[in-house]
Amino acid sequence: MSVTEPPVDIGPTPEPGAAEDRIARARSRRAEIADTDDIAPKLPRGRGFKISKGHLFKIGLTTVMLVMLVVIGRPCADSVSKFVTSFDDGSGSGDKANMPKPGTVDGSGAQQPHYEVINGNMTEAEMKAAIERAKQRNAPTPPSPGSASTR
Repeated sequence: MSVTEPPVDIGPTPEPGAAEDRIARARSRRAEIADTDDIAPKLPRGRGFKISKGHLFKIGLTTVMLVMLVVIGRPCADSVSKFVTSFDDGSGSGDKANMPKPGTVDGSGAQQPHYEVINGNMTEAEMKAAIERAKQRNAPTPPSPGSASTR
């Protein structure tokens, strides 16, 4: 005995030619796009460069502040300098004649240290000799025997 299976219902049977209709519609859409040269959509165009009144006010205020910084900077710096240096003239500053100023100080009273140049290509003995020479030149001079005070 042979058993026959009942037929399986696969839904409505497609109409003959439905697949051809879908293919035809897709081809017509591609043909429409190909006719227009531009495949990408165009962006909307603006009406130019627009600035509101508030933005114009901010730009103007910033410009005025920058110009003021440039124009007022030098006189303000001069005034602050005069104010700070005016404290040198007040009471408690001592004798103004003894106060050194830049450019008026001469270094003749103090002995300037003499430096020895030590190169990397010097031998160990040369380096030690240069250090000893520098120590001898820069050593404080001992007071003379007659100038020492005795108690």
